[in-house]
Amino acid sequence: LHLYVNIEFTGTNTAFYDKFNIRYHIGELMEYLWNIPCHQNRWVEVSEATASGFYLQFLNMLVNDAIYLLDEALKKLPEIKETLAAMKEPE
Repeated sequence: LHLYVNIEFTGTNTAFYDKFNIRYHIGELMEYLWNIPCHQNRWVEVSEATASGFYLQFLNMLVNDAIYLLDEALKKLPEIKETLAAMKEPE
């Protein structure tokens, strides 16, 4: 979880885009670990112990990333619709 948060502050010139790629893989790992009961219990312990600090920051970044990615995907829908329509047109 700390890596997910700390990747925000890498300072590289491509950090904005790099963080999504890195966070995707972190998310895959977290999803896998969530299915293991001892990890799930530990996650709950961390969330309760740091509810107003670190964990809240993690959740905020998680939600912000999801909103940004959803917004970007929705912006692409008209382009996808145009492409599908062009593909249906006979040559």
